[in-house]
Amino acid sequence: DILLTGSLILLPVRWVVIWPLVVMTVLCYVVPAIVIGSHLGLTVVAPNIVLITLLVACGAWAKRAAETHERSAFAQVAHERTLRAQAEHRLLQTEQTQQKGDGRLLDADTRSLPTTTHTGELFEMRD
Repeated sequence: DILLTGSLILLPVRWVVIWPLVVMTVLCYVVPAIVIGSHLGLTVVAPNIVLITLLVACGAWAKRAAETHERSAFAQVAHERTLRAQAEHRLLQTEQTQQKGDGRLLDADTRSLPTTTHTGELFEMRD
């Protein structure tokens, strides 16, 4: 169970890829305990089977829940980025229509020239 828990926590793989390891963990105890048998008897083996199955099921469920949470968080971030891009696009369109209405459509390159600021005028070298 330690190897399975470490694998579920540390390996960056999806649950659908790691479920065979979950099944094999249970089978690695159940099959030898039933086929070979145990000197302790069924009264000890049966609760052990239940407990290992419960531990493995809880680990698998936690992995699946974490994956579901990560997917929903990614979808939320993607949605927020889409909304931001749409808002920026609407803002750009609004600015362009206002500038066209004023009759002075400014080019983006002229806004960043050093001569458009007071400090740019101070450092401008004149012949």
